[in-house]
Amino acid sequence: TKAPKNFRPEPYEYHEELTLRVEDLTNLGRGIARDGDWVVQVAHVLPGETIKARVYRNHKTYSVADCIEVLESSPDRVEPVCPLYSDCGGCQYQHVSYKAQLEWKQRHVKESLNRIGGVDIEVLPVFPSPKSYSYRSKLTPHFQKGKDGEISAIGFLRQGSRRAVLDVPQCSIATEGINAALADARQNIRSTWKRKKGGTLLLRDTQEGVTTDPQAIVSETVNDLVFQFKAGEFFQNNSFLLPEMVSHVVSEAEGEGLECLVDAYCGGGLFALSAAQSFARVMGVEISRDGFDWARANAVLNRIENCEFLLGNASEIFAEIVTALCLLYLDNSFAVPSSSKFTRLVSDISFPVVSDLTKIFDIPSLFLLSDKYCCNIIGYSFPNLLNVVTLLPP
Repeated sequence: TKAPKNFRPEPYEYHEELTLRVEDLTNLGRGIARDGDWVVQVAHVLPGETIKARVYRNHKTYSVADCIEVLESSPDRVEPVCPLYSDCGGCQYQHVSYKAQLEWKQRHVKESLNRIGGVDIEVLPVFPSPKSYSYRSKLTPHFQKGKDGEISAIGFLRQGSRRAVLDVPQCSIATEGINAALADARQNIRSTWKRKKGGTLLLRDTQEGVTTDPQAIVSETVNDLVFQFKAGEFFQNNSFLLPEMVSHVVSEAEGEGLECLVDAYCGGGLFALSAAQSFARVMGVEISRDGFDWARANAVLNRIENCEFLLGNASEIFAEIVTALCLLYLDNSFAVPSSSKFTRLVSDISFPVVSDLTKIFDIPSLFLLSDKYCCNIIGYSFPNLLNVVTLLPP
């Protein structure tokens, strides 16, 4: 097979085959093997397995290969549900039993906090999703236009590719409603798409059913509250797991003898409004105009009057906030402000942090601001994906 144009030919030739023993698993779901001192990363394998791998990319310090045969398998290996799993880059863990997925995510959270944040603290077992398949309420398949002007594949990037799209007519982690609507949505985009280049197809499954219109106003009920938002905007995509996760955050925030909750950045108000009954006052900070408007609208929709939402940059807003008995909630987009007023505020309180493991680099700066290290960390798993939402209670 001819090597790609920019292929680096050392230390391996393109598609050179190696027999390797897998030693570890990265938090991006790739197995780590070594050929002497040289690291080779391989998708869809597990520690303890002996595999035959085929190299397709060499970097300066490691190579990347496909697994073409498992010679000795791990007891944690299972048969993937999706027939496209070995080719599709959408999922990372379908070959791993769900029990083992939870254990690896727990380990990755602890290792990442230790390696990047320099903190060694207990991480509780990851909370499982009630459903490991047919749970994802938002799907965004991509497509490209060929030189003939026709749309061919509609799906996700091929495993190991940066450009090639694999056609995905059904997705095993998407809800049943999305899969039922997918065939018509794919046909409709092929017949109506007029732009010169490709794009992204949206399917969002909510209380109103499945929509492909990013501007459609949709609703999700979480515990006793209703949240409205535009279908194309961000909202947690596992509605089966979300009520338990929100309840956990609220329960950890309660009972601290604090009067005020600050939710930065609050989005459409999911956590701020869910915790409102436990605090005398809640303030939500949001930099996006759309998120800010929806947070206020959702407060009115749910008849919650003790929430105030502020539009703007958190570092500027905190400079105006009077320090009080307060619990600070930060999401994974949070960047630590340089304001000395903010630093003094954080130094005097404890707080939970929610972080996607892939963005865990946001956390160390927070630890630097407070000597009250968090403990009893618990994660919430998104099955068959590398994502794990990490909750660090006070």
